[in-house]
Amino acid sequence: MRKLITVLSCITVAVLALGIGTTVAKADHPHEDSTKHCFCGGNCEGATVEGSPHTCSASSEATSWTGVSTYQELADKFATEADCFVYLKNDIDLTAVLKPQKGKKYSICLNGYTIKAPVNARAFTFSGCNTSTYIRICDCSTGMTGKITAHEDTTAVSDPGGLIAAYSGGRVWLFGGTVTGGRTSNKSGGGNIYVGNGTFYMLGGTVSNGKVVTATASDAKGGNISVYNTSTGSYLRFEMYGGTITNADTLEEGETGNAYKGGNLYVQTPTGVTTGPWVKMCGGTITGGTATNAGGNVYMIGYENSFTMTGGTISGGKINGKGGGGNIYCGIPFYMTGGTITGGHVLGTLDGGNGANLYLNKDATGNYIKGTAVFGNVHADSRAGGYNLAISSDCEIGENAEIGETGRVNTIQLNNTASALTVNGGLIYGMISAAYGTVEMNGGIVTGTVRATTYETDFGTVTINGGYVGKADRNKPEGAVILNGGYFGSIATANPVTYGAGMKAVEFNHSEPYKNETLVTNLVVIPEEAPIGKRLALNESLSIYFEGTIDTTVPYLKNGTKLSVSVDGAAAVEAGPEAVGTLTRYTYAGITPECMMDEIAADFISTGDDGNDYVLYTSTFTIKDYLDAVPTSEEYAAFSAGKKAAMDTLLTDLKVYGREAQKYFNHKTDNLIVAEDFAGSGRVPAGAAMTMDPVITAANVNGVDGYFKAATVIHENESWIRVQYKDNADDGETTFEVDSAAPELVQNNFVCTAGLTPTEFGTVKTFTAVRNGSPVATLTYSVNTYCASRHAKGDVFADALYNYGASAAAFATAE
Repeated sequence: MRKLITVLSCITVAVLALGIGTTVAKADHPHEDSTKHCFCGGNCEGATVEGSPHTCSASSEATSWTGVSTYQELADKFATEADCFVYLKNDIDLTAVLKPQKGKKYSICLNGYTIKAPVNARAFTFSGCNTSTYIRICDCSTGMTGKITAHEDTTAVSDPGGLIAAYSGGRVWLFGGTVTGGRTSNKSGGGNIYVGNGTFYMLGGTVSNGKVVTATASDAKGGNISVYNTSTGSYLRFEMYGGTITNADTLEEGETGNAYKGGNLYVQTPTGVTTGPWVKMCGGTITGGTATNAGGNVYMIGYENSFTMTGGTISGGKINGKGGGGNIYCGIPFYMTGGTITGGHVLGTLDGGNGANLYLNKDATGNYIKGTAVFGNVHADSRAGGYNLAISSDCEIGENAEIGETGRVNTIQLNNTASALTVNGGLIYGMISAAYGTVEMNGGIVTGTVRATTYETDFGTVTINGGYVGKADRNKPEGAVILNGGYFGSIATANPVTYGAGMKAVEFNHSEPYKNETLVTNLVVIPEEAPIGKRLALNESLSIYFEGTIDTTVPYLKNGTKLSVSVDGAAAVEAGPEAVGTLTRYTYAGITPECMMDEIAADFISTGDDGNDYVLYTSTFTIKDYLDAVPTSEEYAAFSAGKKAAMDTLLTDLKVYGREAQKYFNHKTDNLIVAEDFAGSGRVPAGAAMTMDPVITAANVNGVDGYFKAATVIHENESWIRVQYKDNADDGETTFEVDSAAPELVQNNFVCTAGLTPTEFGTVKTFTAVRNGSPVATLTYSVNTYCASRHAKGDVFADALYNYGASAAAFATAE
């Protein structure tokens, strides 16, 4: 088969020399058999992409297409038909440039064949046309082998656009086939295609291997395509939905590229354009461009214009100078919400980081990178200082954007005193360097270092309000790093950073390493020490108070805090903050006396900038641990001798109360809080308890309406008196009072007080049953009344409760 192809190639050359078309197998050229087809052939990339200005349609499929074999037949169609549909029946050498007529429409199917331009001339030139004039180029061959190419003897076309030039508002659509090998020596550029006042829509096909060879090398613009004009009132537009723009030239350091600026695409728009110019990329690929100075693939400057990228790939561009932008040099607003930019090279002398994938110069304002935008790594042969992005203006990086890859340190550099980078989200691998300008980080993740440094007399400023940073670093003393929030793998200490009001220099840690395929979702920060301490109000209750000064200007505390407490692994109970004087207090009231040997786990929790909860500090202890530590505390050391003696008695009595409660409720009796029996503690109830009348009744009205029949004490973190009333009436109108106020609880004629602290054990409470506004029964009772009645029955648990109350009251009054 290889031999047959060689023979056919030789025949092709011989026959074309005579200006006669060749014949190739019909299977590769469907129009040999059919004269109706879709102008995109049904196989162009992006033909059905949303936002595309032209798609396949039934009307184009129903259109009759005429085959042409010679330049003259093709030229006649251009001259005579207002809506021309032609397909090639063989290769055609043009003997003169084809010029579309004003207002006419031309659809050309290459059908797998080649249109060759005249020597040192273009194939198509729009002149004296308008926006209703266009050429649609497609290729329906099986292998998409159709071409528009330069003559082999062409050195360069003297006018801009080596193969196609659109003036006067003319429009070009490329759906299929290849436009390749064009050369121009004109400084307006466009080795293959020039848009000087018009539009180029690319939905498929290929534009390749163009070159600009101007007399002055620095004038060369747009190796493949130039969209350029300096005249007020120009109409300029480039939109790409599919296909490929590429150059196969290699570039070594010191060599000349496909152009001086814009190895594949050059865009420059003037002031005063009449119809909104724009550059838009929604799909397709721009790859392999080489530029001597800047914009290996794409170079864009101008006025009243912007570059919008929502899809597609720009990759592998190379520059050899210090102009910037291995893939893209952008001097107009850059808006990226999708697509990929990757593999840029910076080979030559560096200047301010260059931006191997993207350089935003001072005129590119309002830039953003967000949505599904992806910046891959820079090419391995890039200079060490070749940052992924170099910014000399402003840029926002938003949610879901991903920039860089693991293994490359230099990611973003700010190159200008006016540079401003705002990070609101996304994932950035590597380092952000504020050589000049400002970095503000409100969210997102930077896996490496965010650094403020300085060059000459100018310095960078970094402010971090949120998100995660692998390391915050002030590389030189003149730089400024201000930390108001966020999470950090580490904070530089050699050149200390500045902390927001109240923030301490603490170490932060993230919970897992970063991976290419996933974002870290669980960031845990651990301060050097707890911002709160725990306190047991020994003469008040068994409630545990966690309290301290919570400064909400401290980054890891600013979004709100709470406490989560569990006992012996049971379900956690959350406690919110309450202000107690100058302190913030979190109260846990779930401890009952028999639980003094239970393990308590208290998690101090802060809400992160991402809305998730993070455990900042965990305290694990038992009540016994706490009680044992009291004599070594600073507070105890400050007591008088009498106060210390009262505290010692209180600690002993509280432990005995806990031990007797363990036995009374049969809870962890194999691990008692203290081992001594009650007598061994040296404490017995005082005689005063023996003299209290356990039950006093009055105004009972002979029990006709009802009477109080029983009383007891409920043992929780505080003690509760509960009495039972026997109601002889059945109308449900009996009400109750405790000390002339509503009781804490009335349920099935059980009446409860509020919780009583140990110092209130001797306080007599009066219970009253009321009917028709008058008392019908009265009971007076106290915790000590309960203790006295139980003591008479040999109840050591009640004796322990009494001693706890008595020692608490003694401590409260001790001087």
